[in-house]
Amino acid sequence: MKEHVTDNPVGIVSGSVDADVVLSPVEQEHLTWLRDQRNRAELNRWFRQPWMLTTSDQEKWFHSLQNREKHCFIVTAAAGESSRASQKVGYVALNQVNFITRTAEFSIFIVPEFQAHGYGKKALEKLFAFAFDNLNMHLIWGEVYEGNPALALYLKMGFRKEGVLRDRAFKEGRYWSSTILSLTENEWRLQARHSSAR
Repeated sequence: MKEHVTDNPVGIVSGSVDADVVLSPVEQEHLTWLRDQRNRAELNRWFRQPWMLTTSDQEKWFHSLQNREKHCFIVTAAAGESSRASQKVGYVALNQVNFITRTAEFSIFIVPEFQAHGYGKKALEKLFAFAFDNLNMHLIWGEVYEGNPALALYLKMGFRKEGVLRDRAFKEGRYWSSTILSLTENEWRLQARHSSAR
């Protein structure tokens, strides 16, 4: 089973009525933008890699996308209510996709200028719909470093805390612990029904 959102991004990911957020497959032309965003201190502090990414790092990563274990997307949003133009506001991905256990890890960033506008929630809703409806995943999980304000959003979306990994990373001169979260397909569908009933 080799279904990629990258083969039909419009029909699978962005085909909902809520079209102000679109997920498009990462292309070569996005690499400089991705590198520049991931190297921003206010974003990088929440990522696993403790170093500044180079062009070579991004190229190697891009070539690794050919395997079925990763589905990576640029998040774009309408530039204005009356504009058809769009701009890049973030990135979402499913990593470590395992078709045997039907699990995948999610990752996301929304650039600081576009945070707190609902783009992250909408992008994750589309990513999870793709994971559960198209890839037939059973469970999505993630790792969130202590102090990351996005944790509140994930919990609101139905994720459950599985546990804490103590002193998981060393950044900014200290150790950071992380929380492991997970969301099953049934939990996601129940949360989606509850949200739509409001």
